Parts: sequence; structure tokens; C-alpha cells
Amino acid sequence: MYAADILLAWRFPELVVWHESRENAMADMLICLLVVSVALAGSAYLQILSYRRQQKALERADQAKTIFLANISHELKTPLTVISNCAQTSKRHLGEEDGQAMDLICAEADRMALMVSQLLDVTAIEEGRMRLTRRPSQIRAVVKLAMDTYYPLAVQAGNRLVFRPVYDLPAVLADEDRIRQVVLNLLSNANRHTRDGEITVTLDAVPGCVRVTVRDTGEGISPEGMAHLFERFAPKENRAGNDTGTGLGLYICKHIVESHGGAIAVQSTPGQGTAVCFTLPTENGAG
Repeated sequence: MYAADILLAWRFPELVVWHESRENAMADMLICLLVVSVALAGSAYLQILSYRRQQKALERADQAKTIFLANISHELKTPLTVISNCAQTSKRHLGEEDGQAMDLICAEADRMALMVSQLLDVTAIEEGRMRLTRRPSQIRAVVKLAMDTYYPLAVQAGNRLVFRPVYDLPAVLADEDRIRQVVLNLLSNANRHTRDGEITVTLDAVPGCVRVTVRDTGEGISPEGMAHLFERFAPKENRAGNDTGTGLGLYICKHIVESHGGAIAVQSTPGQGTAVCFTLPTENGAG
């Protein structure tokens, strides 16, 4: 409006009326200031209303997404459990070669069940419903069980699983099921990005903590991918082409480890492999 007034005065100077006194000029300026202030206040109010409407729409969309994920996860979990149970039952009546096939079916069903559980876990994290049942635990036994569970899938990819624990580690205060879930996620990530290589899991002690490291000899992670590792639903373009995961694993791992009072970190060199390590406070060192 101000620019239009100037253009109008320049085009039609005869329309310009000079103020007869300083008081009139001051009154004119005050009126202009009032008009501009009202216009700015009205514009700001409309912007705030628009922002609030957008926020409410995003909240409704996010809630709808959360409900959808929870519903579809519950629907998928039952048939996956049936497949795994049937495969385990069939194995007892088959020979060694067919039994190995049943082991593979069980492992794949467990992997799919893990993906379904990840969707449920994200829902629980966002709603603040994830609870931990922490108790004194021997981390070596927890990690070994996870490795035994994942072994058939590693063999299928031509990878060798190596376990290098320190045997006199102190007990940690942990939710064993959740820590096993973390290890399974890390093994799954390593296996997806490694072919005919080696995946090594090491355990050692650091001051006040026990450290678990999962190292692979796979393709590594690009610098762009490193920037998005712990994001929920990491962008597909920042993940490897053969990555068929949900993009939720490290996001959930980070939440679980940090909820235990530990920390998680990743080191990777493209073409040379990746190492993911996390720490858990010992029973005596836990807060």
C-alpha cells in the first residue's frame, strides 16, 4: 500500500495535499502507524491460526499412522508365529537336509516377526509406553543366544559368525529380551550388507560398563548414510540398494541402549566394513 501511494503521488502530483501544520502531519503519521500496526497484527494472527491448523492436521495424521502401524503389526504377528511353529514341528519328522530348510524357514519367520515387532516398538516409543524390566544379567549368555538364533540367516548369506567374549565380565543391569533384540538388529544389519564375509561380535569391559561390538567386513556406509543412521524411517536413498529392512532398527536400538543408561556409536569405511558398539552399565556401576 505504501509503494502504491508513492507511485500514485509520482504519477499524479496534483493529488498531493501538503499538511497545513505540524500537528496535522503528526496526526497523519500516527494514523498511518496505527493502520500499519493493525494490519501487521491481523496478518500475524492469521499466520498463527494457519500454523495451529497445520499442527493439528499433522498430529491427526501422525496418530492415524501410529494406529495403522499398530493394527497391521498385530495382524501380521499371528500368522508368522504359526509359520514358525509349523516349521519347527515339521523339522522333527524330516531328514537332515530338509531339517536345514525348516531351520531357514524358522529363521526367516523370526526375521519377519522382528520387523513386525519393530513397528510395534516404534509405536510404544512414540507413546511413551516402552517399559524395561532390568535385572542382573550375564551379557555373554544374552549375546550368545542372539547369535545362535541368527546363525542360519548368516550361513545363508555365506557369512561366518565369530564370537570373541571376555569370560570374566561383570554382570549388567539389563532387560535381557530388549538387549537380545538390540544384538539381533545389529546382526541383521551386518548380514544384509555383507556377502561371503565375516561378522564378529566381541565383548569387553570399559570403566563402569560392558561393551558389545558387532563388526562386519561388508560394504560399509557412505558419509550421507552416516548422517541418517539413527533416524526413524531413514530415507531409502541413504541406505544401500540391497537394504530391505524397515529403517527402524538403529532408531530402536538407540532408544533401548540409552534407556539402559548406555551409549551406541557407529564407525564405518565404505568398502571396508562397519563396526557398531554399545555399552551397558555394570550392575555396580548402574544408576
